[in-house]
Amino acid sequence: MNWVSFYSSFIFSFILIGFILWKLSLVLLGLLMVLLGLVWFVYDSVNISIHFLNGFFLFIMSEVIIFLSLFVCCLWFRDVNDISISEYNELPLLGSFFLLGSSITATVFHLQMNVSSLFLWLTILLGIFFIILQGFEYNESPVNLFSSVYHACCFTTISLHFSHVLLGVLLLLGLLYYSPKVVNLYYSNLIVWYWHFVDYIWLLVYTVVYIF
Repeated sequence: MNWVSFYSSFIFSFILIGFILWKLSLVLLGLLMVLLGLVWFVYDSVNISIHFLNGFFLFIMSEVIIFLSLFVCCLWFRDVNDISISEYNELPLLGSFFLLGSSITATVFHLQMNVSSLFLWLTILLGIFFIILQGFEYNESPVNLFSSVYHACCFTTISLHFSHVLLGVLLLLGLLYYSPKVVNLYYSNLIVWYWHFVDYIWLLVYTVVYIF
């Protein structure tokens, strides 16, 4: 545990409490802390070269635990009369091809990181296509967050994954803007690994939410 974890916790707390209590000052304070954190990240990316991976893998482990908890809720509250939020062989299946394809392009980019950014562009485009596709899925779904507890669990699961995809695309855009030659190799690797995590966790999301 280091100061970054505590700092992130305070950011989350200020923004969440600000929205719940409708205190604009707390929300603005949280956003200011986010901005300061981004400035520190850019400075750290350029000037520091030695880090440990333990924190990153602990973060991934915590994310896996959160997703597993939501999977249990989806399966627990599933009823034979509940309809799926979307047909498994329609938009979600196409989205799966987009994400799995982006995992391949991300791997190719990772292997030739300092040679070309073509496959990074392709990875970003596939991620954006997935985001747009999921937007259409939300709009066309015959149910919503308030239809039942089961549907609430399913929408929470795919929305959490959606937020991870959106964050992953933003990180990839940052990597594209600064290029791996500017961003420390450590952070470049973490961004690509994070994107692989987002891709592979989707396979479980797809299986639990759309097939079961």
